Amino acid sequence: MIERLRRSMGIDVHMLGILMTMVNPALNLTKTIAEKIRSRYGGLVFQSELRRDVRLAEAPFHGKSIFDHAPASAGAKAYGRLVEEVLRRVPSLVAPMESATP
Repeated sequence: MIERLRRSMGIDVHMLGILMTMVNPALNLTKTIAEKIRSRYGGLVFQSELRRDVRLAEAPFHGKSIFDHAPASAGAKAYGRLVEEVLRRVPSLVAPMESATP
């Protein structure tokens, strides 16, 4: 997929990471799949996981982000951890935000 983007659009695209979503840690199958993905892709896999969460499913229905709909929910916290992880992987994103802060 990434190679196809490079060829068709003529841009240099890189994968930032792999995010596991709809995770249900109570299921053995989920644990097995997560282990295989982490074993195969290593550090490319984000540590953050988005678990199944009713609040995450409700937010779009209400036309809100998870941070507006249920900021204390497990889903909002998981997305917050993901943002922190993305910013650690792409330090160049942090500098423009820091300079925009008054």
